[in-house]
Amino acid sequence: MDASEFLVGDYMSDLVDWVPEGALLPQVRERLEDLDVSALAVLDAAGEPVGVVSRTDLLSAGRLDREPRDGESRRLLTIPDLRVTEVMAAPVATIPTTANLAEAARRLVEARVHRLFVTEDDRTVGVLSTFDLAQATIDARLTTPLSELMTPDVVVVAADEPLSTALDRMQAAHVHGVVVVDQGWPIGVFGQADVLAMGAVKADAPVEEWMDVAVLCLPKEMSAHRAAAAALAMDVEQVLVMDAEGVVGIVTAMDFARGLADAS
Repeated sequence: MDASEFLVGDYMSDLVDWVPEGALLPQVRERLEDLDVSALAVLDAAGEPVGVVSRTDLLSAGRLDREPRDGESRRLLTIPDLRVTEVMAAPVATIPTTANLAEAARRLVEARVHRLFVTEDDRTVGVLSTFDLAQATIDARLTTPLSELMTPDVVVVAADEPLSTALDRMQAAHVHGVVVVDQGWPIGVFGQADVLAMGAVKADAPVEEWMDVAVLCLPKEMSAHRAAAAALAMDVEQVLVMDAEGVVGIVTAMDFARGLADAS
């Protein structure tokens, strides 16, 4: 089967992860942490989405203070009291319930967005995300190997390197996270969620103290549908692609969407 046989309406999720358009960014930060999601819909008074605010938007609006100060502990990220409408991405991308998933995957990839708002009779009835398409990857039994889906440029940081180094590399490479390695092998991931969750810390503290140890490492020959099943079961946002020498790439939910689009 391919994604053109599946309908958006059968894979969409309820629109539950949202904030009102009057919310301030510190409130958005708390909501993202509480729900453990990467982005929130911004709804107007009528309950219709007018934008999307993501972890990336918060980090772009915030101020990172990465300079070590004699071992002083402090909050490295300061979020300003801006309204969410000042930083959100707008307008939102939409798709009808009756569209097929191949079309949805193409729209996601072409627009480089992670979610489409699903409409029916001019009303928003749900949201379709790249994570929903990971489930479709399983159902379609997509056999594309990870080596054809992966992004080969993986940003790494040694486990004993300081938080400031990890933050600098994330910013310089414009990535959502870095792979933490010990003797060249992955032992964790340090990403945007970890940055937003940090309280008072030392900028020179080793990154391994704040990394997420839930990592999924799979061989580059593995098929996409098996990798997607493992990623959903472990509730991880990326798959680290391996060969005998170590990490050779990374696959995200967006890459699964691209695989569905290309295969249809």
